[in-house]
Amino acid sequence: MSPLRTLLLVLASALSLGAAAEGLRGSADHITNRRLLVWKRPPPPSPRSPPPRKVPKAPAHPQFPPDVPDVPPPPPPRARPPPPRSPRRPPPPASPVDYPPPVEEEPSAPPLRRSPPPRRSPPPAAASLFPPPRKAPPPTRITTPTDQGNAAGPNAGGGGASLLGGGDCPDAQLLLDTTNRLRARHSAPALEWSTRLAADAQDYAEELAKKNCKLEHGSYGENLMRISAYPAPDKSCAGAVNAWYGEVNWYDFNTPNAFRDNWSNSIGHFTQLVWKSSTQVGCGVATSPERMVFPSGTVFMGGCKVIVCRYDPYGNGPATDAAFRANVLPSTSPLG
Repeated sequence: MSPLRTLLLVLASALSLGAAAEGLRGSADHITNRRLLVWKRPPPPSPRSPPPRKVPKAPAHPQFPPDVPDVPPPPPPRARPPPPRSPRRPPPPASPVDYPPPVEEEPSAPPLRRSPPPRRSPPPAAASLFPPPRKAPPPTRITTPTDQGNAAGPNAGGGGASLLGGGDCPDAQLLLDTTNRLRARHSAPALEWSTRLAADAQDYAEELAKKNCKLEHGSYGENLMRISAYPAPDKSCAGAVNAWYGEVNWYDFNTPNAFRDNWSNSIGHFTQLVWKSSTQVGCGVATSPERMVFPSGTVFMGGCKVIVCRYDPYGNGPATDAAFRANVLPSTSPLG
């Protein structure tokens, strides 16, 4: 091929390539413009203005559909007015009647006080309200130069109470017999009645009776007893001996400490009664009126009695274990 033809072919191909390239550029510009128009992003929002909030939808009314408006409740019914009252009739005019003036009431007398029921008077006991005067000794009393009586031992003397003077005990002989019988059970000799001791015991009994029969021991070795009763008690004395001897149940004859182990058991009347060294006794009695109140509230006038017996030589002394072992001996015979 000739060089000219080759040059022409080269120019022709260059022109075709240029046209093709121009066509491709135009199509590319067109496509690029379309893409820019399609993918262009919106401008970002302004940071000052907040994004719009989503307003939630109001829920539908549970009872009524949303398109039905609420109907207001009907007004309450009006209360009926009360019927008109009939006019009151005026009261009739007062009749011109003259009434008597009001009478003033006299003050009523106070009610009468109810008098208490009469108190029940106790049975007459005038003779026992006050102690009788001391009895004068009988003219037939047998006396001796000494103060010792003539009765010693059970039923000694045989002359009854006339031989046992000095006191007011009407049963002095029975008292002495009971004392000596109980002493014999404990190997103690019989006592003799002493008018001197009996007179002293009688004076002391009357002194205690004036003090409402309050018991207070004197300086003698003695046994005392107080009795209150309604009606007033008599002047018997022998019953006191058995009461004093009852303390034997609290005396322990087996202990070597005869005084220390027994004295706190209130056995002083028993030990004086059977004290082996005592040889004489004399007793007296006195009474006094005493006001007594029963559980029902009734008050009666009774009496109290004091019995005093004095012993010589006195018992319960000296207060040692040896003296009590020698003078308070165990019983040798049953009580009968």
